[in-house]
Amino acid sequence: MKSAAALLALAHRHGVEVPITAVVVDVVEGNRTARDAADVLMARTPKPERYGA
Repeated sequence: MKSAAALLALAHRHGVEVPITAVVVDVVEGNRTARDAADVLMARTPKPERYGA
C-alpha cells in the first residue's frame, strides 16, 4: 500500500495526526495485527471532532 505510507509521510510533514492511516500502514507492513490495530484505535482518548464540539 504505497499510498497509505505516502499519506502518512505527508501528514507527518504537515503535523497532521492520522491515527487510522498510521495503524493501516503498521498492519500492511506486518508490524501490527489487525486486532492490535483495532485495540490501539479504540484506546485513544476521544477528540472534539468525534462529538462535534
